[in-house]
Amino acid sequence: MSIAPETLDEDTWSERYKPLINPVDPSHGFDFGDGCTLVPAYGDHLAYLATIPPESTTTSSRLRTRSATPPGRVEPSEP
Repeated sequence: MSIAPETLDEDTWSERYKPLINPVDPSHGFDFGDGCTLVPAYGDHLAYLATIPPESTTTSSRLRTRSATPPGRVEPSEP
C-alpha cells in the first residue's frame, strides 16, 4: 500500500511548519513576510545549517517543471 503525497499551498505550509528565517542572509529569497527561509548549503550558511537538527529541515528541489520539499537535509554533492 502506498500513501499519496499531501499537496499544500504556501500559506498552509508556512502556518503548519513555521519556517525559520535565514540569519546569515535574510534577503536571500523565498520570503513569507518575515525574511528569507532559504538557506543555501555553502559558505557561511554551513555553520548555521549545522545548528539545525536534520529532522527540522526540508530540502527544496526542482526537476524540470515539478518541485518537491521532502523532509530532511540532502547534503550537496561535489560538482
